[in-house]
Amino acid sequence: MTSPDSPAQPRDRRDPVDERRLVDGLIAGDSCVVNEFLERTHHAVYGLAVRLGANPETRRDWTHETLLGLLEDLRRGRFLYRGPGSFWAWFRKRAYFRLLDERRRELRRRVREGVGRTDEDGDPDLDAYAGDDDPAREFARVEIRAAIEACLDKLPSADQRRALWFLYAEDRPYQEIAEITSSSLNTVRSWIRRGRLLLRKCLIAALGLVAVADDSEA
Repeated sequence: MTSPDSPAQPRDRRDPVDERRLVDGLIAGDSCVVNEFLERTHHAVYGLAVRLGANPETRRDWTHETLLGLLEDLRRGRFLYRGPGSFWAWFRKRAYFRLLDERRRELRRRVREGVGRTDEDGDPDLDAYAGDDDPAREFARVEIRAAIEACLDKLPSADQRRALWFLYAEDRPYQEIAEITSSSLNTVRSWIRRGRLLLRKCLIAALGLVAVADDSEA
């Protein structure tokens, strides 16, 4: 039996048929598939949480919030199936980012409540990160990325939110975004241009930045 403290991997993650079925069911909100996903991935996410905090109750909370956040990402169209293995690669990177964000929130909450950092918090084991970027830089950027996501969610246009998500989070070119959204290239450019202005204003307020004149606003 696998210990809940071990970073187990979701089973059958190399089966392309199973993977695509799982993705389609999660996006559709199929309750049976959602329950299957939670059962298959709980130990894997908890295993990563073990590397970020020593308190078992906090680990469970982070795991719960991370899994719910991943389901919300799928619901919002923040994952596009590219082929076998793409979902589990996205899952591992995205789950670790969300766990880092949960850890950041917990530490900030403790500071607000006057508890502060304790010895049991330790330092995150960045070797657990499996993304393309340097994990230390990824951890340093987590607060900015969280602010960007929060501001994206506040954009009034769903089209702008989706276009900017594919541009910033997945580094997709304009033409590919147009194909994904079944829209013209000019329409996508318009979404991104207008969305960027709103996103910039939101980030200035969220991060306490100083606004700089931009010719694009003229």
